[in-house]
Amino acid sequence: KSQLQEITQTIYKATPRYTMTKEFGPDHNKTFSINVTVRNEVLGRGSGSSKKNAEQKAAQEALTQIKRTHKH
Repeated sequence: KSQLQEITQTIYKATPRYTMTKEFGPDHNKTFSINVTVRNEVLGRGSGSSKKNAEQKAAQEALTQIKRTHKH
């Protein structure tokens, strides 16, 4: 997540925003879905057994997307 924040600050001059899109399953076994956006554009999505885990997966997908889009 910190690497994504550094990259989005450099490229987009903006901070990534994490939004929970879904929460499902019983209380003892929930799954969370998170979108990460920069300037209202979804750059990554992630799901996991905790919000933190889902955010990390979304951040990783966003990093992959940014690297694919902004090859140096």
